[in-house]
Amino acid sequence: MFFLFPERCWFSDVPGCYFAGDTLEEAWQDAKSAIEIHFAK
Repeated sequence: MFFLFPERCWFSDVPGCYFAGDTLEEAWQDAKSAIEIHFAK
């Protein structure tokens, strides 16, 4: 699950994993990158 607000977006079950984008498509792409990077650590 993730939350969308005008100023920020995040995955509620993954602390510290945030994403953003000027469009929904950009936000979706950034979300996929953010989750991949978060779990690659």
